Amino acid sequence: MKKHVFDVDVAYEVGVNAAILLENIAHWVEHNRANEDKKSFHDGRYWTYNSMKAFSELFPYLKPNAVRTALKKLKDADLIIVGNFNKLAYDRTQWYALTEKAEALLGIHTSICKKSQMDSEENTNGFATNDEPIPDITSVVTSPVTSDVSKPKRKRFVAPSLDDVETYCNERHNSVDASKFLDYYEMTGWKTKGGATIKDWKACVRTWERNTRNETPQHQTQAQTWNKTPEQLAAEAEADAVIFGI
Repeated sequence: MKKHVFDVDVAYEVGVNAAILLENIAHWVEHNRANEDKKSFHDGRYWTYNSMKAFSELFPYLKPNAVRTALKKLKDADLIIVGNFNKLAYDRTQWYALTEKAEALLGIHTSICKKSQMDSEENTNGFATNDEPIPDITSVVTSPVTSDVSKPKRKRFVAPSLDDVETYCNERHNSVDASKFLDYYEMTGWKTKGGATIKDWKACVRTWERNTRNETPQHQTQAQTWNKTPEQLAAEAEADAVIFGI
């Protein structure tokens, strides 16, 4: 009997169907990374590809439209990147890679900051080696994720020190107040406003940084930016869905 699994945190954010597809994509992307598959390595990331029809055959309870909707939710939630590395221009089979947000939620790492020798000219166009298009049901994914496949273990969350936060903020050259950031989350017990456990404090810093940068007009001073309370900044960070958990 086949069993399909999914991450509860992801399902909480984008729904069960999307969580199931993300688990499948993550499994094969991680598989390609572990095997250093040159043909699946592009733009500093490992990828996998599949068609709507193939997904529907792997998950017969999901019709193509349901698959399409679930994939769109994953993309809109910044959990997957969609690309096309097919050799033939008219081959529209889509490729999928995980974002940093998805890696943080799933506790894995599949991207590489710098391109390596694997990203050579001879393999930049994908798996196709002949002039025929990839059949609609051909893909890297050949079987669903089942209970027999061990899910990568998540790293245990360790609260950062003030030095950790200050060092990370300095590395990113942002204006996040490390002391204010740390005080707020220590006060909440490193939980979101909804009571969910935070999984990646660096993701929280990046979200505070992004919210501050995006919402600060160019003519404002840094002092004006920090008129917001820690509660307001934290609420905006949580709304960005980077740190959902149970």
